[in-house]
Amino acid sequence: MKRDQDAPRRLSVCPDCHRNYVVPLEGDEHDALSWWLVLRCGWCGSRRDVLVSDQEAFELCEEVDQGLSRLSIAADRLQRQRREDEIETFAAALRLDLISAEDFGSPTNRAP
Repeated sequence: MKRDQDAPRRLSVCPDCHRNYVVPLEGDEHDALSWWLVLRCGWCGSRRDVLVSDQEAFELCEEVDQGLSRLSIAADRLQRQRREDEIETFAAALRLDLISAEDFGSPTNRAP
């Protein structure tokens, strides 16, 4: 395979759907200055093998790392919001006397 001359400027952009969802699935050092990469678009599923420079491979890894960081921050925010919603629901149930301490006792200690 020869170098992919038609690759987009950013490897993370899919040449088929033009979305920024391309990630490396595999990579092997080709020589001291380049890498063979198997890339896959998470949006449309297209795959391609490319030969890229060390710099291009590094830039792709940086973009993937930044994307993972953004996903982690978003997941943490969603988890925090879910927990806040659970706490509010629990507090509302307590205020409305829908639950009591007896609801949390062990089954063997409950009165018949």
